[in-house]
Amino acid sequence: MSERKILIPIDEPDFAQKIVQNTINILGHDNLDITLINVNEANPIEEEIFYKNPDEYLGHEARKSEFALVENYLEQKSIKYKFISREGDAVREILKEQANNQYDLISLGAHGKSHIEKLLLGSVNYKVSRSCSCSVMVIKRDTDVPDNTDFNLLFAVDNNEPTKKAVANLPNYIAKTNAHLHLLNVIPPIYEIIPPDSYVYTDVDKILEESKIVADEFMAVITKQLVKNGCNVTKRYSTMGHISDTIINESEKLDAGVIILGAHSRNKLQDFIIGSVSARVYEYATNAVMLIK
Repeated sequence: MSERKILIPIDEPDFAQKIVQNTINILGHDNLDITLINVNEANPIEEEIFYKNPDEYLGHEARKSEFALVENYLEQKSIKYKFISREGDAVREILKEQANNQYDLISLGAHGKSHIEKLLLGSVNYKVSRSCSCSVMVIKRDTDVPDNTDFNLLFAVDNNEPTKKAVANLPNYIAKTNAHLHLLNVIPPIYEIIPPDSYVYTDVDKILEESKIVADEFMAVITKQLVKNGCNVTKRYSTMGHISDTIINESEKLDAGVIILGAHSRNKLQDFIIGSVSARVYEYATNAVMLIK
């Protein structure tokens, strides 16, 4: 396996350690080259608070020193890494670092902002996920993939190019010895495919049956490809339902450590009007979510 370059933005020391540990446990320890990036983007309100409360500023700076715990962890695991610090806009600096050094994966932490905070402040990980050219993994606060222990992955698939690309790249992004892949194809409800007033002219049962046959054939093909590349495919199955909600529900039943998705290309207007499966899964799943590009 060739060296895998991973960029991990960090800002809260306690959460940073969780992000780094889970990232390594999901990817596996071998051939990792990790870059930790911390971006200081204090806004004018924070700067005013620090100016008037120097003790709070000192406490803020002292907490940064706790990143040493993360560095110690990487050194103990004998994992190659470097730490860089920047000032400016976090999204811009992360994307600039990715563009300049061509990382294979960016692993971000989801901080659990409220919907109002996301509306007013935006979400760094969501903006990075949409804009970067490489694959992205989002680690949630509840993510807990133990070191060197078997864990389940839910890979949501459909018969399209993003899934095919994800299948080709997935072996580079998981600890193949410990990861147990469950392939899920979600067939949307018939009313999302065919308007109800057309049912009288359509053999609905036949359409559903054919959809399942096509899905089963496709999953058989990609299972063979994944197994050939050293992945452990434990199960493959199809079910019907709202796509993003079904993916989330099935991942909870499975107690999956990670949900894997092939990243679909949509323009910003489509995302705003329609929403995307990836965005909804990222928003509401409690598992880590990996978008393979």
